[in-house]
Amino acid sequence: IVGTLVERMQRQRRHLEYLEETCRCQENLLNAKLDDAVNKLEQFTSSLSSQMAGVQEVAQLAQSDAVILGYNLTQRIAKAEADLQQIKQSAQSTGPSLRILSRERVSEAAPPVE
Repeated sequence: IVGTLVERMQRQRRHLEYLEETCRCQENLLNAKLDDAVNKLEQFTSSLSSQMAGVQEVAQLAQSDAVILGYNLTQRIAKAEADLQQIKQSAQSTGPSLRILSRERVSEAAPPVE
């Protein structure tokens, strides 16, 4: 009976050693996978940071362009309004003389009344 018990304990000890070795292998494999995942995450984070910096730069340039375009548009509108005022003033001052000139030409072109 003692021999059977000793054999049984030895088998259980070998089985425990096998389980411990399997656990160590699994732990090493999981650690390697975890390290790989951490490295990939760090690379992704770095890449994302670079892309975000690029996006921010593009956004700042777009904002600057929008400010410049807005300023240019404001200047063009102001010039167009000034030109329109000048045209109105010119039309008001030349309007009566154009009417007189038109009447003279009409009377010159009309056949003489007998």
